[in-house]
Amino acid sequence: MDRRETEPRGKYRFAMRLDPDLDADLIAWLEAQPHGRRSEAVRDLMRDGLRMREIDIELPRLVRQAMGEALSEVPIRPTQSDNIDEKNDIEEQYGDQLDSMLDSLG
Repeated sequence: MDRRETEPRGKYRFAMRLDPDLDADLIAWLEAQPHGRRSEAVRDLMRDGLRMREIDIELPRLVRQAMGEALSEVPIRPTQSDNIDEKNDIEEQYGDQLDSMLDSLG
């Protein structure tokens, strides 16, 4: 994200404490940012984190949708060990199993 020139207005500030031992990786990352760009880098990182959280929330639904679309094209045939009459509809034979599998993703 490009640095934006802003008109004078109130600023929101927050302080954060980092432990030199536990947070050495974060401190090294901050110190590696160009002078005058640390706040921008932290804002970008926070926005990336928010986008990842949105993806994590949305992912199970997207996976269920994609699996449903993919499985709708795949013929599923019972094996001989299933002892299921081949005249039965696929949904009757495997619908509960598929529903259970998709529910476990969400």
